[in-house]
Amino acid sequence: MADIGYMGDIPFTTSSRKVRTFFDYSRKGDPRLGTHDIIGGKARVEFIAPPLETIDFTIKLSKGLGLNPLRELEDLREMRDTGAAFNLFIGGRPVSEHKWLITSLNEVVNYVDRKGEIISVDVSLSLQEYPESAEDVGGDSGGTSN
Repeated sequence: MADIGYMGDIPFTTSSRKVRTFFDYSRKGDPRLGTHDIIGGKARVEFIAPPLETIDFTIKLSKGLGLNPLRELEDLREMRDTGAAFNLFIGGRPVSEHKWLITSLNEVVNYVDRKGEIISVDVSLSLQEYPESAEDVGGDSGGTSN
């Protein structure tokens, strides 16, 4: 068995019995910038802080890949609905020094059996970086300085 990474307690893994991986992975972050208008001239841009990054990817949950799609969906929905913050590791390294939250979960059911049970579903996830304190994102603690 090879563990590709982890999303909280959920392993991304490949083996002869089970495959839980992701595809269409993308990561995005736009720096926070301030724009200052200048009378009679072009505006000036100021760097304020690094961005909160977002990650999007899709996971295929399929009985044919050794998974229980309904149980896996329930776990992902619970993470989304409770605002669970989790670490994200890929290739044995953390993706960020911060935790992540599921901000969007979209399910596309590919196949169901004759009883209506899900055989295969593609789950598209959007994650957002989740710094746990203002200091983690370069903010101050609200105090004053002299």
